[in-house]
Amino acid sequence: ALVAGEHVGDWLDIIKNAGFSSGKRERAARSLADKVSANTTYADEAKEVDAVAVLEAAAAAITVDDAGLKAVIEFAVATCKAASGGEQIRDFTFDHHRVSIREISLGHGVGARLWKAAIMLSWELVRNPAWCAGARALELGAGVGLCGVLAAKLGAAQVVLTDFEHPLLENLCKVVDDNMLTGVARVAKLDWCDEAKAASASASGEPLLSSSGG
Repeated sequence: ALVAGEHVGDWLDIIKNAGFSSGKRERAARSLADKVSANTTYADEAKEVDAVAVLEAAAAAITVDDAGLKAVIEFAVATCKAASGGEQIRDFTFDHHRVSIREISLGHGVGARLWKAAIMLSWELVRNPAWCAGARALELGAGVGLCGVLAAKLGAAQVVLTDFEHPLLENLCKVVDDNMLTGVARVAKLDWCDEAKAASASASGEPLLSSSGG
């Protein structure tokens, strides 16, 4: 993501700078459009820095004498807009347990995407079903909710999926519905910076699940 962010920033700097040649600006706009359309990391970085606004301003400043450059930049605008939706539904099967999660734009925070640590922890849960059977589980930093949802499907009596960004909480509610876990799993806001609430949650007797994103 860091490299993608640097590339996106460099391309936008070139595109908006009228001091560069039209050819150089066109190449930057094409590179941006190509990467954004092919790679979700680039799409997320473009959305994070509001590339559409930068591109639209650059296009508006171009005179009729440079219609070719304007057309290329407008194409990049359309590409960034098309890629900005960001939501992707992914299905996983752990032994015979199927879990459906939703990834959303990284502009909503790192918890909007599924990370490898969550998949690794999920396999650990499958290999140790007694950890979940009949238990009450609290997932910290649930992200897209993979581990918590799987815990519910492995027989947990109750699962609380927590995070603190509003878009992440909304997405977690959809994930709970998608997996038909209403009544077993619920979503709650929990900011780790609020030490009093975090301490209360961890002292409640609920096993803690934490995969730092997912």
